[in-house]
Amino acid sequence: MMDTASHRILIPDSTLSCHADAFACSIEIGDGRHYYGYDIRWPAPEIDGTYVLSVTEKQLYLHSCHDNPNPDFLYWFTNISPVQYRLICDVIKKNKPVFGKPFSGTLRYYTVAYRQALPDSQYTSLQNLIMLFNKALPDCEQVHLPNKDEFERTDPVQIIINENEIREEVFEERVNIPA
Repeated sequence: MMDTASHRILIPDSTLSCHADAFACSIEIGDGRHYYGYDIRWPAPEIDGTYVLSVTEKQLYLHSCHDNPNPDFLYWFTNISPVQYRLICDVIKKNKPVFGKPFSGTLRYYTVAYRQALPDSQYTSLQNLIMLFNKALPDCEQVHLPNKDEFERTDPVQIIINENEIREEVFEERVNIPA
């Protein structure tokens, strides 16, 4: 049995370019003792959920998250180096007015609120985050974000986390009734 609090999604390089409707997650398992990475979250009323920029040791990825039955989608991602990861984490730690205090709870990564997100502007909010990170990165380590037109032409891919989503089943509790 896997401890769901100690894993992160690892996105294959071809996920957005292969025009798939969905992908089943590959899971990167943490060691269960150390916190690593961040989920930078901001409200997204236009999708009845939240946008999340996940910062992992290997990737940055923008996806949606819902506290309701709506599906989660991947919108953008890029692979990053250990140097980029370390410097981006430093930016997050040093910018409390932008991100607030990190919260860890039972998760193996920190969650922070993006306090300067622009309402109903997914791309601009992401662009501002990447620009903030790039200020701390050397020229040869800059994170590339496509321009807005390219970004909007990319079809989001549904993130499948369990078999019920693959089969598009709705989980129903069953009650055993004695005969």
